[in-house]
Amino acid sequence: QGLVVKRKADKPGGSPEKRIGRIGIEIEILPRHIFKRVGLVESMEYGARVTLVNAVLVGNSLKTLLTTSDGFKHVGGPIAIAKAAGDSAKHGLAEYTWFTGVLSINLAIFNLLPFLALDGGRMLFLLYELVRRKRVDPRKEFLANAIGMGFLLLLIVLITAKDLRDLILK
Repeated sequence: QGLVVKRKADKPGGSPEKRIGRIGIEIEILPRHIFKRVGLVESMEYGARVTLVNAVLVGNSLKTLLTTSDGFKHVGGPIAIAKAAGDSAKHGLAEYTWFTGVLSINLAIFNLLPFLALDGGRMLFLLYELVRRKRVDPRKEFLANAIGMGFLLLLIVLITAKDLRDLILK
């Protein structure tokens, strides 16, 4: 058995106030939570639905990031994530648990992107080996992953610098 959090607004027919987070996570500021005890199957169905919805949100966020000139404004790194986690914790354990679950889904999806040095990049190498029916030269694979890791580290530094700038200016 598990617990499903149903969200309810203070006013009948109203909806909770929503704020779109800079890291692509939607944080709902909830006046109250209603907990309902449900069985294992319903808990799993709910979890699958939430995961699918958040996967679509991550996809939309990536599309915005890559196709609009101000997409980078909505990217947040470790500092923005820590701040969002603190903000969600102020709203109680249920909201914090929701945030960490959504963050885990986001990280899992990003890890599966076909980018070298991530699991998605490894899957590209495996697909290549499957199609070509021969192993990739380990030196070339290492070099590709090293370049990918260098790019990821540079991206982390840039996003963290942006987070620091945003934190100081706000």
